[in-house]
Amino acid sequence: MDSNSVRGDTALTVSVCAGIELGAWLHYHLGEFQQPAQPPPYEIIWPSYSMFGLLLLRTVLGLCCIVASRAFAKSISYAFVCFILGRDKNELRQSENTLENKNKIIVELSYKLFTYGVIGFNTQYLLPSVFKLLNIGRPDFYTEI
Repeated sequence: MDSNSVRGDTALTVSVCAGIELGAWLHYHLGEFQQPAQPPPYEIIWPSYSMFGLLLLRTVLGLCCIVASRAFAKSISYAFVCFILGRDKNELRQSENTLENKNKIIVELSYKLFTYGVIGFNTQYLLPSVFKLLNIGRPDFYTEI
């Protein structure tokens, strides 16, 4: 395993976790999480066909949103970091992957941190909120403290 792979995997893990934590923090501080209405033991809700259909719908919509947000965040963040460094993004993309190419390392780590942080945030905060607005969300999502 080369050092670029390890560096990229670490950036991915850290940024996704940071996005998830930011989304959970925002849910909590906006008062959207609440205690369950009934104390334990809880009634077991057996899956129905409608619950399975909603699960598939949330999965398909969620994956489409994640793919779209990844493409959008990647292009925006790559261009933004290149602008800050004063480098041409197309020239930097085609440059060699070496440890001496510090600008490329900075740009690639920055866009990975931002892009995968956005994915974690969308998964934890944005998508459940959108699903709640569309009345297809899990009813127990906001009681899982």
